[in-house]
Amino acid sequence: MMRKQIGAALSAVLLLTALTMPAAAAEYDYNIEDGSVQNATRYPVAKAYTLTDILYDLGASGGMSQPQDLYIGPDGRLYVADTGNNRILRFYQDRRVEAAFDNQGAGGGLKNPSSVFVDENGGMFVADTDNNRVVKLSAAGKYVEQFVKPKSELLPEDFVFNPRKIAVSQTGYLYAIKHQSLMSIDATNAFRGYVGTTQVQVSLLYKIKKLFANKKQQILLEKPEPVSALSFALGDDGLVYVTTADAKGGQLKKLNSVGKNIYPKTSFFGENVYFPKEDLWKAPNFIDVAVSKDGIVFLLEEWSGRIYVYDAEGNNLVVFGGSGEGKSSFKQPVALDVDDAGNVYVLDAQLNCVKVFAPTYFMQNVLQAVKYYGDGDYEKDIDYWRKVAEINENYNLANKGIAKSLLKQGDYEQAMEYYRLARDKQGYSKAFEKQRHQDFREHFPLVMLSAMLILAACIALLVGALKFIKRTMKKYDRYV
Repeated sequence: MMRKQIGAALSAVLLLTALTMPAAAAEYDYNIEDGSVQNATRYPVAKAYTLTDILYDLGASGGMSQPQDLYIGPDGRLYVADTGNNRILRFYQDRRVEAAFDNQGAGGGLKNPSSVFVDENGGMFVADTDNNRVVKLSAAGKYVEQFVKPKSELLPEDFVFNPRKIAVSQTGYLYAIKHQSLMSIDATNAFRGYVGTTQVQVSLLYKIKKLFANKKQQILLEKPEPVSALSFALGDDGLVYVTTADAKGGQLKKLNSVGKNIYPKTSFFGENVYFPKEDLWKAPNFIDVAVSKDGIVFLLEEWSGRIYVYDAEGNNLVVFGGSGEGKSSFKQPVALDVDDAGNVYVLDAQLNCVKVFAPTYFMQNVLQAVKYYGDGDYEKDIDYWRKVAEINENYNLANKGIAKSLLKQGDYEQAMEYYRLARDKQGYSKAFEKQRHQDFREHFPLVMLSAMLILAACIALLVGALKFIKRTMKKYDRYV
């Protein structure tokens, strides 16, 4: 009892701190409930990520200049698109700068490179934006080949190929964001189409204007365009994770081979951001996305500097980071990635550095619980969620996680209890329905026997009643 009282008191203190202190100064993290409301419900949690390192280029070149992208290669080394210096930096696994590549040999130098991707052999694909191409360099930094304006009759003559974010799939397809669209290019530099294009929503007002406009006015009418793609990442599952400006339909899409969104959460992500100078709330702008080997999604919000972490089912695990002056805060975050150990790397274009965050013991247990649930090992999943609950008993996802595993194991009664603790009405109803079905199946023979006895009794009563009526009618027949 005393332990619960202490836990409740600490949670209350955390909550009061969350409500009274700015995000940049706070020594806590939190998670949120779904919803696009301006004041989304926050639940303070134990610290989830801590700053462990700040990486600079401390060489003779004078440091980074307006870097725009980073990538963790298959070998665990960090690569940075040092845009202002027209080069790619590669760091050792101990996070020291190893080499800089500017492609000054064959093929010409880089010009404002905005993205970098590394394949299994260490080959570097660079979005050489202002040279209107994608350049491939060898692991030693030597020029290999380039991809220019794709060959296709579907692209107009004035189409300008200036990619700002790139990646290469396991099948060898090059994905690139150009303007607002995610496009696909094959190994022969042929255009293979746009990926996951959002259907254009035409407003009623636009339809009315077009109906009554003459030919000249129709030409001048601004045509509605698909929602812009902001960034994307390729998961180990071979799927494409894309962030868009689609606040109504969900800003994160998980696209399969035919471009269909299969991510289970299709509602609003994150929280609206308040701009005090304009006295205005805006939907979050997720300028980058990273996916861990276990399918955990990290979304980087541009204006608030916060990082939102979601599991494969769309649950918000935690929110950390933020804009500010502190070491763990950001000035101009532009990109992020996550390594196999779960460390999160965030590139700051204004501070010209990479900040590295490691998961705390609390978050390590959360990630392990999510992993084991995904692997179908529900007993280990429950063990790790119990550890999470011991650290922070008001972390609702721990109760929900235990409930989901109990549900998978067929312990519906216990699942109902944990869903109740998690305040998950939908989950509770599901467990209740399965428990009722199980009870019916277990007692089916008794139910059938009881039904048969009741039916037999009813038949006997009916037969008896008919006999009684018949005897009574015979008794009075002599008086007729």
